[in-house]
Order: sequence, then C-alpha cells, then structure tokens
Amino acid sequence: MQDVAFKNEAENVIENYKSNPYFLAKDLLGFADLTPSFHYKYICKKLMEPRKQLIRLWLLPRGFFKTTILTITDCIRLQLNTPNIRILIVSGVLANAVSMVNLIGYQYISNKRFRTLFPKWCPIKPHAPETTWKGTEIHVPNREGRPVMEGTFEAFGPESTLTSRHYDYIKMDDLVTRENSTTKEQMDKIKDFYRALFPLRDNPQTPIDVIGTRWDDYDVYGDMEGDPEVEVIKVPATINGKPTFPERYPLHELQKIKQDNKMGTYLYSCLYDLDPVSQENAIFKEKWFKYYTISTDRRFMKRQDDKVVPIGHIFMSVDGAITEGKNDYAAIVITTTDADKDIYVLETWFDQVDPITLLKKMKETYFKWSVLKCALQTTVLEKMLKFYLKEMMRKEKFYMNLIPLKKNTALNKEYLIKSIQPWYEHGCIWHLASMKGGELEEELVRFPKAKHDDVADALQMHQEIVIVSPKKVVPRDYDRNSLHAWKKRLKKIMSQQEYFHLGNNPVTEINEFTY
Repeated sequence: MQDVAFKNEAENVIENYKSNPYFLAKDLLGFADLTPSFHYKYICKKLMEPRKQLIRLWLLPRGFFKTTILTITDCIRLQLNTPNIRILIVSGVLANAVSMVNLIGYQYISNKRFRTLFPKWCPIKPHAPETTWKGTEIHVPNREGRPVMEGTFEAFGPESTLTSRHYDYIKMDDLVTRENSTTKEQMDKIKDFYRALFPLRDNPQTPIDVIGTRWDDYDVYGDMEGDPEVEVIKVPATINGKPTFPERYPLHELQKIKQDNKMGTYLYSCLYDLDPVSQENAIFKEKWFKYYTISTDRRFMKRQDDKVVPIGHIFMSVDGAITEGKNDYAAIVITTTDADKDIYVLETWFDQVDPITLLKKMKETYFKWSVLKCALQTTVLEKMLKFYLKEMMRKEKFYMNLIPLKKNTALNKEYLIKSIQPWYEHGCIWHLASMKGGELEEELVRFPKAKHDDVADALQMHQEIVIVSPKKVVPRDYDRNSLHAWKKRLKKIMSQQEYFHLGNNPVTEINEFTY
C-alpha cells in the first residue's frame, strides 16, 4: 500500500510539473528568484490559459527573468507534454539562441531530480548523449511519433540558414537588442528577419511567442503592439506607481537605475516602462536637461560646467485642482535665478493629497526656502483662502506673499507648458542632480502624452513671477521665528491695506525673461 501511495504521489507531482510552469521552474529546475506575486501572477497563469491569438507578444522589463520562464521553462514544459515536438528558438543574436538551447539541455543532463522524474527523455550517458546534442540542436531521446529531421530544440539567428525544416512551435526571444537597434536600417532588417521566420512554421496554426523588451520607438515590437492579430501581454516595472517585482526591483532601486548616467529617462521608458517616447519628435528632449549640485549650507550651486553661482531670489509655484471632499494631484516647484537669467529648479513635490495636507506642505516649503513669491492659480487661491488659508494664517500668525495667476484651462495648459520649451532648448533651465529621471523629467519627455503634467505646469508658472538675481548674493540664514523675522513680517502686514495681497501681479521684470 505504501508503494502504491508513493507512486500515486510521484505521479501527481509529475503532472503538476507538466501543467504548472511556475512549479516546474521554481521547484524542479531550480530558479529560486522567481516570485508568485510577479512570475506566477503575470506570466505563468497566462501560460496556462488558452491563447487568444496564434501570435503572442510578451513584453517584460530587463532583468525580470523573462527568458527563464517563457523560453527555458516553457520549452521544457512543452516537450514533457508533447515528446515529439519541434521547437525553434530564435534570437536577434545567434549566440544568445545557442545559450538558451544549452540552458535547456543542461536540465536533461545535469539536474538529478529532473533525470529521476523524467528518465525517458534524458540521455543515458550525460557526457556522451546517444542522440544529437550540440549547441545549436538537441534531440531528446525516445521522442515517439513519426520520424522528423528537426531537433526537439534548435537555435536560430539572423545569420542562420534553414531549408526544408519546419517547426511545431516558435519562440522568438530578444529579437531586438541594444546592438541591432541603434539605427533605422538595423531595425528594418530585424523587421524583415521577423517576417522571414513565418515560412518555418509547420502549418498556419503553429503558435508563436515573441518575447522581448522595448529598445526603441521604431522597433518591431511597436509594430506588433498595433497588430489586432497579436495578443499583447505587457507588464512594466511599475503599475499605478507600485513595483510589479518589488522583491528584486523596489521603487528606490528603479529610481537608482533611472538616474544612472548610462540609462536616462528615454532608455528607462523603453526597458522598464516598455513605453518608449520618440526622441526625434519629442517636444522636450532629454539631451537638453542640465544638472547642478547644491552646497551643504544651501548657499551655492555648482553646475555641470563647473561654474559656481550663488542661490539668489527663491520662487515657489503650486499646481493643484482643489475639490472639496476629494484628493487631487498637486505639485509644488521651487526655483531660483542667477544674474544671467538662468533658472534653477531647487525642489519639486508631487502627490495626491487633500486641501489641508497641501496647505501644510505649502507652508512648510515656503518657509524652508525663504520664498520671495509664491504663484497659484487664481481660482485655487480663492478657494483655499475662503475655506482654509485665511484661518490658518490668522491662527498661526504667518504671512505668505501669494501671487494669483490666471486659471490654466484645459485649452491653454498644453500651450503654457510648451512655452518653456525654448528655455530648455537654449540651456536656460537647470535641474538639481537628484531630480534626474524624476517626475518633472518624466512629464517633460513624455509631454503631451504623459499620465500627469502637474509638475511641468507648476514650473511654467515661474515665467510670471521670477526676477533676475543680483550677481553677488549675500547669503543669510533664515529663522522665521527670530525677532528680526517677526519685525519684518509685522512691518509688511501693517503697510498693506488688506491682510492678503490678492491684486494683480505687479512684477515688471517679466519682460526680461521673454525669448
């Protein structure tokens, strides 16, 4: 009875391996880094479902083990369920396809548990297989069915030549690479190569899996995404701001990758967002972004051209649609200027908050930087003054120099953001180095198709309030609770007829920033 029970249990385990690619990969093949929250949820479950189209496009970020699951594991699973299957493994570089075939063959030769559970399909002598077993081609023993000339697994690349050979399943893994996506001509060749693979199907119903990562807006994957006859399974590194593979790529790690000098916003949008933006047609080009660092005492800035400039007058803008009872996205941007009319973005903030939280953040940021002027849309300012800000100022006894601006309607918002494009093109706006790849750059590079544009909209407001800073700025520490600060604040309040300044913007220096 024990032998029967053991046999039944072993058979159940074998069937689970043959039916569940996640169980097969993690438990038997030894791919320990796979996780249920990503690989099972987004990939393996989909593999076990009926396919919607004969051609499936799998788009996954770099380093997310897409080849491990979709090529190595799934090819083994297909063979275990269909011993006589002929699988063609294609890559944009033949050597990569050969490596995939070798990694598959390794399990049949060197994985002791695999050889114990599936001895029929494994060579009797691992070091001297009795069937064809080479880098480009593997014939699994005891294939059953009708004799065929094709191997169980075969590697294929652009330089390969196959005649009179046909396959039951085709895996195209990484057709597009860094090396073959640098020019339009190279990408056209890969598109031609993709089309040339279709005659290798055994019949028109042969399934095809295309597995890859975006490298360029013009690559073959972009064409496939728009093809109604292709089922697209795309899982970026983040969905709704949350990492899809947090065990290996948490948000802080993704941000670190994005800020790397070898990466940048555009390449990150390809490799991790899987949504490349054409730099040729981009309104704001990534190459225009220039950076600086700030001294520990926050008095001086050192630009990437090694020029050191003092922090001058400081300005603040707030963008936020304030609706009662609703949390809306809001943005705050802090800038300073120099004597040459350049603008330096000192800080950006972006979050989904309620009005009270926004006001607290406004106050905190305003006094943190000793802001000279703070710009807001007139309608936003009026609502906040009416419901919150006036009472907050009265109770907490503080004053903010608020400059109301005309409302940016949906009709002119895009135009206003476009108006800062010449500033970037002429090199007049600098970003703090830590902002590289951040929300502001993401919005600008993807403009006007970005998911959000709140930070960019807040930045364009500075055109109406900034003034040129003097060549020499005498830095001073600011303590808003000092006697000097209170005297100055009281003098300013007493000199005004109203408690709040809600008039038109009196700045006359704006014309100096007109390009």
